[in-house]
Amino acid sequence: MRDVNKKFSVRYYVNLVLVDEEERRYFKQQEIVLWRKADPKAARKSVKK
Repeated sequence: MRDVNKKFSVRYYVNLVLVDEEERRYFKQQEIVLWRKADPKAARKSVKK
């Protein structure tokens, strides 16, 4: 979520750690974006009253 009511935002990250045969560690951090597809049925229900 970004700038919800201009009060806060949330970011999600995936942290990856690879360990090789000689016990060396390699790190990678990647920001990910999550979203949900709108449910067309829910949109129709909110219009009907």
